[in-house]
Amino acid sequence: MKKIDNILKLFKIYKAGGVFIYPTETVFGLGCDLANVSALQQILKIKNRPCDKGLILLGSNWQMIRDYIAEDYKNKAPFKTKTPTTFIYPAAAKLDKIITANNTVAIRITDFPFIVDFCNLTKKPLISTSANPCGKPPAKDFNELDEYFSNSDLIVFTTNCGGLPPSRIYHMIDKKYSR
Repeated sequence: MKKIDNILKLFKIYKAGGVFIYPTETVFGLGCDLANVSALQQILKIKNRPCDKGLILLGSNWQMIRDYIAEDYKNKAPFKTKTPTTFIYPAAAKLDKIITANNTVAIRITDFPFIVDFCNLTKKPLISTSANPCGKPPAKDFNELDEYFSNSDLIVFTTNCGGLPPSRIYHMIDKKYSR
């Protein structure tokens, strides 16, 4: 694992199709460009994750996210919550099946500084899934990242996570929480 602390260097890795580890308000995430199918497949391989589970889109505002939501739901912005909440929406047809699960897409709008800054650079949402092998707990600190990924060539951005618990999950179709 290689550590970097410059967001512009990370942006170059993103533009080149790389997969990287970054902090969120909850745990570390694995991310890439949502339009790069090869990078999406690499995330699944790194995690040993089945492709039918889908991934999360993190964004800094609703306008950035809404184009990835099915037409019928584009005007149904998520409600404000005091704790991190991932919202499940019907997915727009243009999303790759690796991102969606059962024709739905998971989204989270956050004000976590790294995510806001990175999404402002890319002008689109960032792919996210917890940085851990499938079946292991999500990495919350650099020691856990080293335990999981010390033998990999992944790049990690060296800012700490926000330390909040994993996000709750709210289904916009059923109007209920599942976690």
